[in-house]
Amino acid sequence: MSADSIVLADREAKILEVNEATLKMYGTDDQGDLIGKSTFDLIAPEDREKTVAGMGEVLEKGYIKSREYHIITKDCSTIPVEMSVALIKDAEGKPIGFVGISRDPGPADPTSSQRGRYLCGAQGSSALAGPVGA
Repeated sequence: MSADSIVLADREAKILEVNEATLKMYGTDDQGDLIGKSTFDLIAPEDREKTVAGMGEVLEKGYIKSREYHIITKDCSTIPVEMSVALIKDAEGKPIGFVGISRDPGPADPTSSQRGRYLCGAQGSSALAGPVGA
């Protein structure tokens, strides 16, 4: 089992598959809590604009490495993660999805270890409108 969170998402950033480390990171043991959600719904609101820009960069150059974001866990708290994302292409080179790998960046930066808490709606978090790269 990988210690890193691994998420596979389609071109619209909807989650298709997650590993056990992802479930642990988000505070759940049920893949149904994550499968089908937009990856953007799991990003803290203050990081969503930065996330959209990062996904644009992934579409342009094929990957991003070691970007820090804050994710929203099942209990609506936030934790910092270091995330790398790569574009998945089909046999003809057309983008079909993304793979994201995240890890806890550790307590080296005191500001990155701060945790927040959000009021979660019925879906667990608020949605960001529109698909990426459409």
